[in-house]
Amino acid sequence: MLLLFEHHFKLNGSDYDDMGQISVTELLDGKTVADVRISMYGNPFINYNAERFIPDDSVMVASGEFFRNDSVKVYYGTKHSLSYALNIPDSTMARYRIYVRLTTDSIPADSTLIKLAGKVAALNELKLSH
Repeated sequence: MLLLFEHHFKLNGSDYDDMGQISVTELLDGKTVADVRISMYGNPFINYNAERFIPDDSVMVASGEFFRNDSVKVYYGTKHSLSYALNIPDSTMARYRIYVRLTTDSIPADSTLIKLAGKVAALNELKLSH
């Protein structure tokens, strides 16, 4: 998942202190399966702390929904934030929820988060399938 963010920021460019987060949780028990957090300071900086990362990262959205915040206070200023969630089923029911969050100088496009969530869902390491 880290490579997805590195590729995204390399393709789309990044400004100082842009951030991204992808987390995958099990719907049955809320257990976090994966959580990748990256800040851009020229080169990617991976955040391993358990504390809040993106100021509005505690806002949860339903599958297929977006949450926008045009005034996210980060360490070096204010950014735009967009969050998106996607439920991924196993063979019979929704089993996982993917949360994708980007905080950037320009407003992230909905399609960007949908693509990132789709790429996460396709990762063999997570054994997720549509």
